[in-house]
Amino acid sequence: MTSHAPPVLVATDLGARSDRAVDRACLLAQAWGATLKVFHAVEPGSWADRNPAFAIGAVRAVLPDPSAAADILLAHEPAPQAIVRSAQETGCGLIVAGVARLNQVGDFLIGTTVDHAVRNAAVPVLVVKQRVHGAYRSLLVTTDFSSCSRLALTTAANMFPDAALHVLHVYDVPLDGWPGSNGKRPDLEEQAQRELEAFVDHPDFSQTMRSRISIHLGHGVMDNVVEQTAREVHSDLLVLGTHGKTGFLDFIVGSRAESLLFWSRTDTLMVREAP
Repeated sequence: MTSHAPPVLVATDLGARSDRAVDRACLLAQAWGATLKVFHAVEPGSWADRNPAFAIGAVRAVLPDPSAAADILLAHEPAPQAIVRSAQETGCGLIVAGVARLNQVGDFLIGTTVDHAVRNAAVPVLVVKQRVHGAYRSLLVTTDFSSCSRLALTTAANMFPDAALHVLHVYDVPLDGWPGSNGKRPDLEEQAQRELEAFVDHPDFSQTMRSRISIHLGHGVMDNVVEQTAREVHSDLLVLGTHGKTGFLDFIVGSRAESLLFWSRTDTLMVREAP
């Protein structure tokens, strides 16, 4: 990205659980030459609400460098709606959020702030789960061959131009696991392979971008295949498109919130295709 990159918006509740998201947002804003906007929802009627200067100072205190250039945004309404509104009003290009709780593996902020942002924000949402050790180097992008997964791949490639791109498709075998089924269907595997190769050969992708792509084909339970592939390619960022032809939005943050976004320990970027 250039020095004219749109601002990066990060949400914090001033607790330690938000530190990783704040650190990642600071790193991204610096790398992209973008303005950093730090968002905090103030409880109406609270002492912080009555003392905005104190609230601003408290928000600045969570930054790695409290004196660093950053715009502090205080909201006096529920965080989910306020984050989306603030991102739109300030022209942000990315919303960064952290985990909700750290008491259980995979116990992340799903169904509230992140869920609302993914469903309503016009920009990608990055959920940060790991400590920051540097720039993202290995991206795992899932695809169902839809336009939304193509948008997710293009968006991630542009955001992180130095990262390797691993594109994964997981295909199903009808009646796989039923008695008499050996789980092998060469015809389906060959078809999936052809479709995957055609997907990465799409004219939307430049030759430079294609040279960064490695394709991966998996069969079985999506969660398991994604997890295994992420380990194999040393992925530090999982990229998911929403509104795919398989209903990816509902799959990720709806009735199966326990799935990909929920259990994965990897930072996750969600890219929403406009209706």
